[in-house]
Amino acid sequence: MVVVLTVLAGFGVQILPLIAGAGIFGVAIRFGSQTLVKDILSGVFFMINDAFRVGEYIQSGSYKGTVESFSLRSVRLRHHRGAIFTVPFGSLGAIQNESRDWVIDLMTINITYDSDVDLTRRLIKKVGQELASDPEFANDTLQPLKMQGIDSFGDFAIVLRLKLMTKPGAQFAIKRKAFLMIKTAFDENGVKIAVPTVHVESGSESAAAAQTTLKRATSRRRARLHVDFHSELTRVFHRELTRIRIKLRWSCLGQGMFAFLPLAVGGCGDCAEAETVISGFQDVAAMGVPIE
Repeated sequence: MVVVLTVLAGFGVQILPLIAGAGIFGVAIRFGSQTLVKDILSGVFFMINDAFRVGEYIQSGSYKGTVESFSLRSVRLRHHRGAIFTVPFGSLGAIQNESRDWVIDLMTINITYDSDVDLTRRLIKKVGQELASDPEFANDTLQPLKMQGIDSFGDFAIVLRLKLMTKPGAQFAIKRKAFLMIKTAFDENGVKIAVPTVHVESGSESAAAAQTTLKRATSRRRARLHVDFHSELTRVFHRELTRIRIKLRWSCLGQGMFAFLPLAVGGCGDCAEAETVISGFQDVAAMGVPIE
């Protein structure tokens, strides 16, 4: 490089701009190579630690999906809704792998306080045994569904805690089937699933009094709105009537009239306009709105 610059300088070429440009280019390459080296080294360590494999579902920060492939510096994730993320290894950080060995799914069910908890436990255990022996789910079930006990006493229900251990990815289908079977078993044995409700008690006299009070309040509100409407309408009419009368007076004075002429004279266009407007006001006044 030095030889090339020396030769160019011998031919009279200004080499200072070339040296400055080479320096800027070198700085850019240095920063870019740092990111590249970081991604490559991170990927190497992920592979050494066997953090994930193709086909496994992983999550890292806001990125999650099934690993479709990976290159020298990035991994390609397919989200369960179809989106694809191409994430550099240097941006992954901590990885949560959800496709290794087994998965424990914890569930809760709310039953009413008058339900038999012991009967509920036996029904759930029976459902778990039936699912474990079902050919569709037997190979994916590692531990059958069972009730661990009462999790808490809620405001409207007893909260029961359930546990299920399956192979990764199979817990969703088994869980949906378990809920369906539990609902059927509860209905057949009188166990009630609790839901939030509001219970209001009142006598017939109290209900009638409440209805009367509501009607009176509605009537008062309507009367108040009626009065407010007529007051506002009257104020608007008075303001417009005053404006028309002043305009009419100045118009008549401009034509040489020294006093306010009756509207019936119709001596000018403004007078005719005022007559039309005030006639409309008078029609509204006939509906009960006073106009002074």
